[in-house]
Amino acid sequence: MTATDTGNNTNLEFGIYGTLSSNGTSVSAGAGSLRTIWGAQLVKGDQPKDYLKTTDRLDIPRIDYTNGEPSILLEPSRTNQSLHSNDISQLSTIKNGSATITTTGNYAKSPDGTNTATRIVATTTSSEYAVVTSTAATSTSGNYVGSVWLKSNNGQTQNVAAYTRNATVSYVTIYPYWQRYEVSGSAATNFFNIGSRVSVGSDASVDFLAWGMQIEHGSYATSLIHTSGSAVTRSADVANNAGNSDLINSTEGVLYAEIKALADDGTFRLITISAGANNNIVKFGYRSTSQAIYYEVRSGNVSQAFQIYTTQDVLEYHKVAIKYKENDFALYINGSEVMTDNSGIVPVGMNSLQFEDFVGNCKMIAVFKEALTDLELEKLTGYNNHELYMNYYNRLSYLGLAEEYNVESDINNYILWYQVYYKYQVL
Repeated sequence: MTATDTGNNTNLEFGIYGTLSSNGTSVSAGAGSLRTIWGAQLVKGDQPKDYLKTTDRLDIPRIDYTNGEPSILLEPSRTNQSLHSNDISQLSTIKNGSATITTTGNYAKSPDGTNTATRIVATTTSSEYAVVTSTAATSTSGNYVGSVWLKSNNGQTQNVAAYTRNATVSYVTIYPYWQRYEVSGSAATNFFNIGSRVSVGSDASVDFLAWGMQIEHGSYATSLIHTSGSAVTRSADVANNAGNSDLINSTEGVLYAEIKALADDGTFRLITISAGANNNIVKFGYRSTSQAIYYEVRSGNVSQAFQIYTTQDVLEYHKVAIKYKENDFALYINGSEVMTDNSGIVPVGMNSLQFEDFVGNCKMIAVFKEALTDLELEKLTGYNNHELYMNYYNRLSYLGLAEEYNVESDINNYILWYQVYYKYQVL
């Protein structure tokens, strides 16, 4: 059952009623009337959407469209210590001398499409400052990173002061379009300032929009945690599929993922299939070695295959596949075989897929129940494979799906699904 409101009402209501009285002030539910409802949902648009629970968000992944394509986003627990993330006009302003600064809340559209961006206008001289300041809600010492979305409001490129306490006071160049900026520092009591401070290179007069202010304890920024008067903590993302041995072949197979890291911070960030412990496991991911992908197979708590492969940039997407089979191990990255090992046994009893402290984005993940051929692994992890595209375009035509997947990039996304669904099994 659906209902549509085509007006411009400020407040929208969706309800189900029995029989209204003549004056519309009372409701009676007579015999046979609807008495129980479930799954009420109000959405923007002219079509109903799949039902999303609002009371329990467990087992619903966070989908990130930052790079234009959907991916699962996995982040650590963080607290936004800026007390007003969106309505930055609620934050304090500080200035000296003859400097001036004004803030106007709910002035323009923000990056999320709501009218919640704050306008900031500041004027200073070379010896003055005029900034909006967001003081952290805690005094924990250590590394901090401040982040905020900024956009020029006068149609021109501007230099805006942006700095945290005990960091080098600096500026960022902003443009007539939204961008997110990050600055780092460390202090026992932290704050994040944006505005005009000519002595560090900002313009004497600035007119810009700001939204999404965040201060978090860490070395890199994570996605925005909305606040309104108090600090808010987001729990760590946890993803796993445990206890299903039918989906994993302990004799042979392939673990595949298209991933990128949130930060190259020298921390183990792994994706694994295992028997629930480190003694029988296939794993890959990022480790303490900078800009490197780590791969290991262990059976009976003995390493069977091991490699640290230095790649170009772990902050960019890589297609990674591990083949495991007795005396036949291989690591493929972006269409190339980068490691082989022709000696060793495979783990036993594997029944679990885990993202172990992995923080980053994952476009696709699959577990194949067969050890793919070298050519299949090259195609699986490769880019811009036109031959594979044409083969699957013909297959899609046979299935009547060619019109639905008529762009090469779309079909490339479909290829893996087809391989997994029809030839193998996927978690």
